[in-house]
Amino acid sequence: MKQKALAIFIGLIMVLSAFAGFVLRGGESPAEEARGVDTGSLADFGVPGRLIDWPFTSIGDLLDTCPENLVTAYWIDLERSQNLTDAVRATISSILPNVGLSYGENIYATKVERVGAGVFNDSWIEFHWMAPAQVRYEGLMIPYEDYMIIPWSAEYSTVMGRPALFGPQATVERVLDVISGRSSTDRFSLPYGEQADFQLASLGKSSTTDLYFPLGGGFQELYLGISAQDDAYALIVKCISPNSSTDQKLRVIVNAHNLTLSTSDGYIEITGKIASDELEKVLGTLLSP
Repeated sequence: MKQKALAIFIGLIMVLSAFAGFVLRGGESPAEEARGVDTGSLADFGVPGRLIDWPFTSIGDLLDTCPENLVTAYWIDLERSQNLTDAVRATISSILPNVGLSYGENIYATKVERVGAGVFNDSWIEFHWMAPAQVRYEGLMIPYEDYMIIPWSAEYSTVMGRPALFGPQATVERVLDVISGRSSTDRFSLPYGEQADFQLASLGKSSTTDLYFPLGGGFQELYLGISAQDDAYALIVKCISPNSSTDQKLRVIVNAHNLTLSTSDGYIEITGKIASDELEKVLGTLLSP
């Protein structure tokens, strides 16, 4: 992800969002606001062509939309815990795509309630789930597989629906290919069947690259799930074939936070509860490159 170019683009969004005429700013009627995210109609977006209509209740749903070269992905329910949202935002803001997580309220007329992102070996994509609201867009729309791609700039495009796609046009098109019936990635195994308020999945680092990998990518596959639970946070970490450095980092976390560790034939699983005031520190350690 080109962090400098994205930062400039975000700055432009924040300036333009102050003006009522910004292209993707819209509005909901009181009836639309009352319906909420689960009962609103996709037609309320007011965008021609086919709109995305895909489940988005876990990271597994996200993986099912991504092509083969996906490397790392995350998914978060922004409605579950503000403390968790803040901790995730603070720890990934400089390492993973986070436009919807950090700036969703500046982009759309309706609140972004769930966010996901995927990093590929050559690009990235974001997924934004929100209540349908009128999109007031006047400009070129690019037809693709019966969908309408809306260019934001020379580098970023979106396709509306639930979830909406945001990212480079070429990557948006590849995800639309999967949604339209082509094969999704099958390289991930640990996230499927898991539910949590925040989920992250990553494949290990297999070659010299400047891509982001949690824990330095020293593993075959990693899964992280965190859920708000009373006044604490339930944590689960699953890791296949960690190298010695990753193994040591995980054991340090276990010992420092009184978690439970189980191992079996190159597989590590960590479970337990994290106190609210320790959440950002634990996330920072687990997500550190």
